[in-house]
Amino acid sequence: MNAENDRPAAMDAIFEQLDQSDIASIKGVVSGVLQIISDPTSTAKNLKEIVEIDPPLTARVLFLANSAHYAPRIKILDIMQAIIFVGFDAIKELALSQKVANIFQNGATVGGYSSEALWKHCLATALFTKMIYRREFRERGDNAYACGLLHDIGIIALQQFMPEVFYRILKTAEAENIALTAAEKAALGFDHADLGRAITEYWNFPEDIVQAIGAHHAPGQDPSRLAQTLFIADTVTRGNELGYESRPAVEKALFQTCLNELNINHQAVALVLADVQKEIANMETQGMLSYGNR
Repeated sequence: MNAENDRPAAMDAIFEQLDQSDIASIKGVVSGVLQIISDPTSTAKNLKEIVEIDPPLTARVLFLANSAHYAPRIKILDIMQAIIFVGFDAIKELALSQKVANIFQNGATVGGYSSEALWKHCLATALFTKMIYRREFRERGDNAYACGLLHDIGIIALQQFMPEVFYRILKTAEAENIALTAAEKAALGFDHADLGRAITEYWNFPEDIVQAIGAHHAPGQDPSRLAQTLFIADTVTRGNELGYESRPAVEKALFQTCLNELNINHQAVALVLADVQKEIANMETQGMLSYGNR
């Protein structure tokens, strides 16, 4: 399904609209930040150049640097100062989350679904995936964070380009108590993970991100560390009131298989979950969880 010639007709219809859509507006900044992440020689100057070409992102960075959370003694008005003061890694994550958040605006609420609930889930999944990488694998987890933010981009694409079909799929999944992916495949011949893989591949995002997004509900398709970690993070955040929770629950056997293969125990998962819950709660308290340019 990766090749253009193999796309189902419904997916082709989405791609005909993709380049001129709000979703495509995130590509430039996200691609730039992903390049910085993958290049160990990147500097704060490279990040500054990406931030400065995006006025809403510039405003968000300066807002964060001057917020009560950081409480600078003197007001920060320069992007380079903000990067130095807040931290290179924190601004990379802010740039990614700010741009990705822009595509989660609008959309109807259907049952337990809303764009805002999905954004909270994606942010929680990004934090969870990154924390697993840093604590269990002793790696920075930059791509892991980006992958968590983007893993449900296929849902947003379905909502934007095929809203009536998407809302029928949501209602079907809820009424029949089946997985959202099962309802999507029955209606379209593909699910949001397949669509997310196709979009990120089309944008030439890193291959590990592309494949992990495509396999985040079926890690057996891509038994990589990133795909399995993303599956674990997605499963736990969906099951613990961190944003949108699709039903039914994922098979426990598959979840345990991923834990075993990554040598992660349930206590480690519980500790990460507690910290993610605290961080999301702090963001909500400080007004930092708002999405888009609001």
